[in-house]
Amino acid sequence: MIKLTPYREVAKRALINWNGLSEEEAEKLVSAQTFQELENKVWAKNSITYAVQSISKTLNYTEEETNNFLIAVLSENNVSPSKIDDEIYKKVKSALMLKVKDVDEFIIGVLSDIHDGWVKDNVKKFNQAGRENKRYQHLPIEMIGWQEAKADLLFLDPILSALKIKYDEQELKKAYEYISSNFFEKHNLIDQNNEIDFKELKELIKKGNEFYPAFNQDNINGFNKEDLDKVASEMAKQVGDKTSFDTITNNDGVEV
Repeated sequence: MIKLTPYREVAKRALINWNGLSEEEAEKLVSAQTFQELENKVWAKNSITYAVQSISKTLNYTEEETNNFLIAVLSENNVSPSKIDDEIYKKVKSALMLKVKDVDEFIIGVLSDIHDGWVKDNVKKFNQAGRENKRYQHLPIEMIGWQEAKADLLFLDPILSALKIKYDEQELKKAYEYISSNFFEKHNLIDQNNEIDFKELKELIKKGNEFYPAFNQDNINGFNKEDLDKVASEMAKQVGDKTSFDTITNNDGVEV
């Protein structure tokens, strides 16, 4: 099996997941095609860029350092990482090991930045016909549920693998649920019965980018009061379908 660049590993997994290719077929394709040919199929560059920018933000990288890291991750002219790419991966990992105290929390933070980028890039999908039941995707990562949130590991995991940073998905899920439950409590969205307060949630959603800066206010500016109330109610229900809290726990699994 060929050691692929992070970008081409993302492309390979995308072709398997989205296009139904076998692993052998996908690997053959990503090894033979140019960067742009693959990008026209998988549209992964933006999400990968958001991941790199998020990691760089954690490290307080300069614009030049961020660009060098991105170049190494995309490695557009290579199928496998070059020696220079590998050196940059080592440098980034060493810096992260000094900076990051909680790997799971760090990864959720990067996934959040990838998600925010997707929300900004996909404004038109909010009111796209046939996608009304997916409007919840335009809310903060803490509100979309673990299954949706972890989907962006498709873009992040190959970068973490290149950096030789390991994680356990079950522990990552626990970290997400902890962060999510804290988010709901912070915004007073949990009632006395430890259930989602849909009235409060609906009102929060109606605030748009005042509540969630990545949200494009143009998505809802065209609605009258009655329609906005209906859309917000539907989105609140979608959040409820994706999220549930039997108990609010701290990060050690202790009920509070």
